[in-house]
Amino acid sequence: MSTPRLRVVKTRLSAGINEPIQRADRASVSHRQKVTETYAVLHLEAFAGWLRAAARPESTIYLRTYQVRRIAGQIPNLPSVDGETLTQWLGSQAWKPDTKRSYRSALTIYFGWLHASGRITSNPTLGMPIVTGSHALPRPATDESVQQALATADDRVRLMIRIQATLGLRRGEVARVHTRDVVRDFEGHSLRILGKGSRERLVPLPRGLAAVLLAQPAGWLFPSPAGGPLTPAHVGKLISRALGPGVTPHQLRHRFATRAYAQGQDLLAVQQLLGHARPETTMIYTQVPTASKRFIVDAAA
Repeated sequence: MSTPRLRVVKTRLSAGINEPIQRADRASVSHRQKVTETYAVLHLEAFAGWLRAAARPESTIYLRTYQVRRIAGQIPNLPSVDGETLTQWLGSQAWKPDTKRSYRSALTIYFGWLHASGRITSNPTLGMPIVTGSHALPRPATDESVQQALATADDRVRLMIRIQATLGLRRGEVARVHTRDVVRDFEGHSLRILGKGSRERLVPLPRGLAAVLLAQPAGWLFPSPAGGPLTPAHVGKLISRALGPGVTPHQLRHRFATRAYAQGQDLLAVQQLLGHARPETTMIYTQVPTASKRFIVDAAA
């Protein structure tokens, strides 16, 4: 039989153990409430529904709603601000031109929808300056970094790397590979890809990779425990971790473009394989072989 003093000690110990759990529960509830309130204030559920009605990919919907939420975290009362506030905010960000251009695009789409849906009376983004994209040289991943990653990664990540390096897919396209997308063609098999802008393309599969994909269980190649495929962000994180510091999954796409262009210097074919809408974009990805440039310079000398 416990004494009153012992019962008090037990009660205090129990309270001490439960207090961190209760604080964590309160913090979790508070976070969910904050997210819900943010969605309500910004009308993000309706915005996401509008993007779906326009047949935008889920990856694009996730990106745009994430960007709007991030901007709203720095600009209070976002839907009611003026164009000068948006321009000053964008100008204050120490980002690369491509990142600024992406966030400007998110703002123009979001405020265009607010205006078109009657939630605001004018569109403050109409006077925002155009952001010129960068013209950096292609940065293909080195063969050494790819081979090292293939040698050290587990089976699942090794297959992710192999698909992206061999076919030049975007990380979101790697994430959404499904066994039903492996189709027969006249010379073997191809992989059907639904890319940006809902543009569909067929990428020929080397025989070895085709055999590996055909041997996989039916369904998503990289399923999520929550159902459906893994998110593009998670796939990118796994590949980045395997590639090591300084090498990104996107550089595997640059590597594919460079190697593909070197085979026949057919820019149109490379453009179609990468799923680009314009050849100018493909040119950013392809590094012209040094030997080709040296041959031209020597011939012109």
